[in-house]
Amino acid sequence: MKNILFPTDFSENAWNALVYATQLFQRQPCNFHILHAFGRETYGLDSLTLLDPDEAFHKVSEKKSKGNMENLLIRLMVENSNPLHHFTFLSESTFLMNAIKWTLASHKIDMVIMGAKGATDDSRGSYGKNTVAVTDKVRNCPVMVVPSNAPCGKLDEIMLVTDFKLEVASLEMDNLKEMARTQRAQIRILEKSGTGNPTRLQRSNKILFLSHLREFDYMIQTLDQTSLSTVLHPISIGRNCVLMTFIAHQASFLEKLGLVRSKLQQLGYYPNIPMLALHA
Repeated sequence: MKNILFPTDFSENAWNALVYATQLFQRQPCNFHILHAFGRETYGLDSLTLLDPDEAFHKVSEKKSKGNMENLLIRLMVENSNPLHHFTFLSESTFLMNAIKWTLASHKIDMVIMGAKGATDDSRGSYGKNTVAVTDKVRNCPVMVVPSNAPCGKLDEIMLVTDFKLEVASLEMDNLKEMARTQRAQIRILEKSGTGNPTRLQRSNKILFLSHLREFDYMIQTLDQTSLSTVLHPISIGRNCVLMTFIAHQASFLEKLGLVRSKLQQLGYYPNIPMLALHA
């Protein structure tokens, strides 16, 4: 049974991502742990509730969160009748990352799936701040980011962007292989080449990575002077179901300060291509 953590803010973006996830794993037994965390930045309070701000905040936010969870449950009961899928609902009075870390540890989560942006994020082509934070800070399982226009159904292709400077953790490779196997998807490796010859570490990582894929149909495409956007543009306007994967490194000090874009942001935002962050 696969355990999937799904953080939500009850937006339509989050619902679309949940529909995508349930259809992607429609033939696999899954426990979907739907999590909503309400920190102080989530809901505003009126002048009456400010008489006892801590107690008032908890009561108002908890009531709204549980009400939204009930509505989500009703919607799932109407629109998802898959007997292989089970849903649990978690409403936590804490900040999102605290709630995610607790749930990862207590529920043996195999993968985190979430929408590319929330209700309060910029509607233009970019990832939400919580989405970027989760892909940067969650290190012990893959994180899938689903934009609102991602086509649902069977995956046609899984693409991996890498320069082989980092080795993928074995458990995360198992997740990738399981997905390729169950989806019967082709794997395409987009190898980013530098100006010089690959290092010994890069060659070693490449050999190890390809040894995991011996049972699969895969191809390697070298990105030398070709930008990633040039490769992805025809895919972004097509109808194929494609998943883009990348290896997320530990966030640097400048990335944590927001002075340097994260790996997810560097790859760019595509409204119909989900992203899967693997970890070294």
